[in-house]
Amino acid sequence: MSVARSKDPHSARWGRGAGIKSAVGATLAAAVLLFVLCTPAPRAQALTSIDYKTFAATDRYHCSVLVSQAGFHPGVDAVVIADGSDYRTATCSAPLAAAHGGPTLLTPPGFLDARVVDEVVRLSPDKIFVIGLGPAVVGAIRGAFPDAAASGSIVTIGGTDAYDTARLVAAQVAAEVGSVSGAVLVPGDDALSWAGYAAVSVSPLAAAQGWPILFTPAAGLLPEATAQALDSLRAPLVVQVATTVGTGIPEATIRNLSGTNQYDTSVLVAEFAASQGLSYGHVAVVSGYDGECSMGLAIGPYLALDKGIALFTGGGDLPAETATVIANRSPAINEVDFSGPAPETCAWVEFLLGAPEAPAGFAFPKLKERSQGTEVMYLEGRLTALSYRPGPIDGVFNKRTRQAVVAFQKWEGLKRTGIVTEETWSRLLAASRPVPKTDGSGTWLEVDKARQVLLFCVNGAVDRALTTSTGNASVGMVTPSGEYAVCRENTWETYRYHPLYLRKRGVWAIHGYTSVPVHPASHGCIRIPIWDMEELHALVPIGTKVYIY
Repeated sequence: MSVARSKDPHSARWGRGAGIKSAVGATLAAAVLLFVLCTPAPRAQALTSIDYKTFAATDRYHCSVLVSQAGFHPGVDAVVIADGSDYRTATCSAPLAAAHGGPTLLTPPGFLDARVVDEVVRLSPDKIFVIGLGPAVVGAIRGAFPDAAASGSIVTIGGTDAYDTARLVAAQVAAEVGSVSGAVLVPGDDALSWAGYAAVSVSPLAAAQGWPILFTPAAGLLPEATAQALDSLRAPLVVQVATTVGTGIPEATIRNLSGTNQYDTSVLVAEFAASQGLSYGHVAVVSGYDGECSMGLAIGPYLALDKGIALFTGGGDLPAETATVIANRSPAINEVDFSGPAPETCAWVEFLLGAPEAPAGFAFPKLKERSQGTEVMYLEGRLTALSYRPGPIDGVFNKRTRQAVVAFQKWEGLKRTGIVTEETWSRLLAASRPVPKTDGSGTWLEVDKARQVLLFCVNGAVDRALTTSTGNASVGMVTPSGEYAVCRENTWETYRYHPLYLRKRGVWAIHGYTSVPVHPASHGCIRIPIWDMEELHALVPIGTKVYIY
């Protein structure tokens, strides 16, 4: 199912009209950006070519109104008014709202938000769906729109609990779009502290595709209401996000998207969404200050208009997972919405997408472990863009930042100090991503023993370049060259963290380790830092090819 953006405003039918309030203009932190010493590194995007918007909302309810004003014009078929205090009610509404070409508006469970009333008046829809709200608020909605109430154009949906409400909403979605091609399962309990993020991450995909969002515990048994919904929908594809509960539909194709945290999971969802026809051309960078991702609860129908994608940030930093996908996908990005991030986080995103250079005179300070400030932020951003892994872009030079600098210095043939001098700055600003020796599709690993760098490659490009320490004959053996494959794995083996074994017998492996010197130092294994192995282990299945040279 495609979702078309409403283009032409129509006259209001249920009350006075109101102008659209576009929250436009991203706030850049007041800081200088990097100025290129030599030839500037080529940029995939110029800052001026990207359309930035900021939804400067005071709360989640206000945010839903601002999002609606940015995307929807008067004359929509329907709007959804949902209980905004519960991420489940808010996000399961997304496919229904999108199916009718309208937004999801959020109101507290105890009263009808006046800003929502004004927005409904502006949109003048043919129908209002009211989801998960009690009699008092339903009565207030009927009182605010008596003509709609009299004509039967207000439809209330509420089940015995959130699982049952989602089931009823799913039936409405199916009735509007016909047979559904997919359904989504996300956690609906408190066992997962970031369950709301999982629901928000998949809401644009569900809204764009007309896939109902249903809820289940993160683990355990499928709720009866959800089982009934799945049995009724008979969707050929079920996408599970951050849950592994069985679906009870043996003929369905199951796609599980579960990362180590909300940021990792959102990237998995985003990449899957892109494979289903959604686009990084329009990205919303959203955040919340609790497990519900409050500033993203209404983003689904809005992004569905352009088949856009949602990514997450923390309260005051840009997580490494999000920074990496933004840097990797920067050539495709031409529209970015900020919903909730702090101004400095917005600035970091803009920096990754190609902000202009600083004026002449930038000092290129010497940076090392324990350095802090905007200069470190720019260092982290540039390392991330080049596929090195400094961790969150937060302006703090820590041990992980140092190891990312070492990996860069190794690859570029610089002195391996982990300290950013003027020479490192110069090379950093003119550098390109590492290029693998092997070409092809799929994923594989390369270990460059001369450089002491491990490359994780995806479809012929380097996704991450990590510092490594290979075998030293003085303490064991030189790591053998050749083509291998990951044949076994383990979550922990004494000192070796998450080992990926390269032989059926023995302990020769790629593994995390507390000490990763700048030179060969292992007994023959391939060491990488613990934090890098924590992430890499989940990305490398058994059978993955490993090329050592």
